[in-house]
Amino acid sequence: MSKRGIMQHGSFKTFLTRGKLKSVFKPLLYKQEDYVHSDFLHAFLPLTRRLNYEDKKGRFLVYWLYLVPKELFEEIFIVNGNGDYYLTAVRDSDLQNGTLCAHYTQAFVLWHLEQMLKNSEEYRNTIDINMNDVEYILSELYGVKNLCVQYLNEIRTHFNVTSMQVDPRDWGIIYVHNIYDLLINNHELKVKSLNEWNENFIEKTNFITFVNQFFSEKRKESIKIVF
Repeated sequence: MSKRGIMQHGSFKTFLTRGKLKSVFKPLLYKQEDYVHSDFLHAFLPLTRRLNYEDKKGRFLVYWLYLVPKELFEEIFIVNGNGDYYLTAVRDSDLQNGTLCAHYTQAFVLWHLEQMLKNSEEYRNTIDINMNDVEYILSELYGVKNLCVQYLNEIRTHFNVTSMQVDPRDWGIIYVHNIYDLLINNHELKVKSLNEWNENFIEKTNFITFVNQFFSEKRKESIKIVF
């Protein structure tokens, strides 16, 4: 996957905005969307620094708690190497809630992982990890009352597959709307930023397909990581 957002910055700009002088140069060189992306990535530091990459459980957790949320969010909201956006919530943001976006995206990803574990005995047995393990690690990394688990519990209630109040095909659509709510406070700006996509039935259908394929591919890749 090609670099996106602040990961495209040259070495000199990176040195100025992420080194010892970042408090001086960030306000001078960063745009609003850079702050959002930076805060989003920074939220993952506790787990990328502390989890053991040599251990198969550690690799699996880094994959689902960092790599998959990062890729999903960046694919949808962060500018690519051609200067294009799929959706412009980050570009149009008037709130610096990158950290909240990171933990909400983590929770959305974990909701899908939870469904995989519930629905496939083969997958459960192959990876030998359950959601209790995941939540324990999150509490160790972020504290007992952490945002990811709080968001995950909200999603569990909202997306409850027993009551089926929400069509599973709409999970990704709701995720997009909630990210917009986290990033854009101004109602008119939010409507303007989202309206064209929101009213395009074909584009939203394609997005539903993208989300389904995305998580199907990540499940396959996660099995390779364990071995």
